[in-house]
Amino acid sequence: MIPASALTSALTAKIKGIVSRTRDPQEAAAKIAALGNEAVSILCSLVQAERRRRIRIRRVVIGSSVFGPLANIVLIYTLSRGVREGYQLLSYILAALVMGGGGMLLAYGGRAARVLTSLDDVHVVGSLLDAMTARDAKLTPWIRVSLTRLLPRLQASDAFLLLPRHITALGKDLEIFCSWEWEDPGDVDYALVVFQALEQVGDESAVTVVEQAALTAKNVKIRAAAEACLPFLRARAAIGRNTLLRASNPAVSDLLLPAHGSEAAQPNALLRPLAVPEDR
Repeated sequence: MIPASALTSALTAKIKGIVSRTRDPQEAAAKIAALGNEAVSILCSLVQAERRRRIRIRRVVIGSSVFGPLANIVLIYTLSRGVREGYQLLSYILAALVMGGGGMLLAYGGRAARVLTSLDDVHVVGSLLDAMTARDAKLTPWIRVSLTRLLPRLQASDAFLLLPRHITALGKDLEIFCSWEWEDPGDVDYALVVFQALEQVGDESAVTVVEQAALTAKNVKIRAAAEACLPFLRARAAIGRNTLLRASNPAVSDLLLPAHGSEAAQPNALLRPLAVPEDR
C-alpha cells in the first residue's frame, strides 16, 4: 500500500505542474477542481507558500535599495577614488540585478492565487470554506473572491455539498458583518451572496445569526438581505421540527433520519490547507 504522505506529495507535485504550465488560470482551476477536494486544499496551501515567498523577495528588494546607497557612502569615505570606483560599479550592477530580478518575480508571481480565484465548480465550496476556517488574514480574501462567484450558484439540490460546519462558517462571517459599517463594496457583495446561499442550503442553525443581522446590521442592504433570507430558513426549520420520516417496513426501523446534516454520512475529513514544502 502506498503511504498517504507519498500520495499527497505526488498530488502536490501534479498541482504545482498544472499551476506552472497552464497559462489560462480558468483552465488550470478546472483541472484542479476535477482532482477533488484535497487538490483544492493543496492549492490553498500553495497560495500561502507563494505569499510567503513574495514577502521574502520584497524584503530583499527593499534591503538592496537601502544597502546600495549606504555601501557607496562607506566606500567614498574609506577608499581612495581609484580603488573605490570598481567597487562602486560592482555594487550598482548587483543592486540593479537584485531589484530588477525581484521586480520581475513579483510581477509574474501569484499564479496559484489567480488559479484559486478562478475556481468555477460549486462542488469545491465546502473545501474553500474549510480552508477559510484557518482564518489566515492573507488567504481569506482570495478564497472570498471564489466564494462570491460560487455561492449564488448554489441551489437547494446542492445542500448535500455542505456539512453543518460549512453552514457554521458562513454564520460566523455574518456575525462579523453585523458589526461593520461596510465601507468596502467587496465585503458587501460577499455578505449578500452568503444570504443568497443560505436561502438555498441553510438550515435551522443559521436562523439565529440571520435574525441578528436583520435587527442589528448597520448596512441597509445587509438588513434587507437578512430579512429576505429569514422566511426560507424558518420554513426549513419548521419542516425539520415537525416532520418525521418513517420506514416503509416498521420492523426494520421505527424512524428514518435524514442524511443531510450528518457528519458521519460524509467520509471526507475536515479539509484545511496542507503544509506544502516551498520551492527553494
